[in-house]
Amino acid sequence: MLSFGLASCSSGTSAGQSPDDSGGETRPTATSRASDGDSDSTAKKFTNADYEEAVRRTEECMAKSQVELVNRGWNPVNGQEFILTYRAKTVPGDKVFEIAHACRATHLNAAEAGYKEDNPAIMAPELMKAIQQCLTDKGIRVTGQEKNSQDLVEAVPTSRRVDLLDCVHDNGRKIYPALPITFP
Repeated sequence: MLSFGLASCSSGTSAGQSPDDSGGETRPTATSRASDGDSDSTAKKFTNADYEEAVRRTEECMAKSQVELVNRGWNPVNGQEFILTYRAKTVPGDKVFEIAHACRATHLNAAEAGYKEDNPAIMAPELMKAIQQCLTDKGIRVTGQEKNSQDLVEAVPTSRRVDLLDCVHDNGRKIYPALPITFP
């Protein structure tokens, strides 16, 4: 069995547009956004349900080509995306990536970008607490008010970034042993 993990990737498709399933042309998605110049405050906000629905459609798209999308849950580092991997028993590796790219471009990329735009990155509280404690134990002062990766990067002096990475990865592996932990 072939198994792949793939971080979020982008396509050449504009947000709010996706390639038509038949290939070629683009069509508006159900989650199209107001244009950048539109000041309408009623523009659609991307919710967890919108993102989860886009992942479900991506899963269905991939299944049609005998590729299984495995959703490993919300990314604990940023809380803005699911950790998705792909498995296929009979599909060659390069074809798996081709199928994943096409299905993501059609069903997921615009929703994922919109979700990230509308929902701030927030690290899982138990991971943040463990990282803050680890940094404190290493003599690095943190405020305790950090909420995400960017806050941690800003709080830790550049000369101590290796310690930050060690704290993130060590605690990530301890709390989430089955998940890949990536940090900016």
